Amino acid sequence: GKSMLGYNVINGEIFIEENGAEIVKKIFTLYLKEDMSTYSVAEYLNKNNVKTNNGNKWSATAVLRILKNEKYCGDLLQKKTYTPNYLTHEKRLNKGEEDIVLIKNHHKPIISRKIFNAVRNKLKTKNKHGF
Repeated sequence: GKSMLGYNVINGEIFIEENGAEIVKKIFTLYLKEDMSTYSVAEYLNKNNVKTNNGNKWSATAVLRILKNEKYCGDLLQKKTYTPNYLTHEKRLNKGEEDIVLIKNHHKPIISRKIFNAVRNKLKTKNKHGF
């Protein structure tokens, strides 16, 4: 994989990047404990000049992606996408075409599993279409 907010990938190993990890923790805290919406969390981060991993402004979608990403509790989910044609290298979202592989406790977590699951449950109850 590639580096992401809170983690650096070096030679295939995932290491916590402290500055990004603090932002990730803040996002989970604002959403879960301060009961802020993803939109409000994005507004808060932008007002406080916190940049995304790419240096962009925050959006509700970017916040939601972080809240839903299993890597933050130390798990690794592989085969989220697949390549049906190796000649074109076009990737597609894996909706059961191939087996998805979940490796629990793969790397050091930034967020505890308890907090991650609480956020997941909150997201399920807030979204009428499910998680």
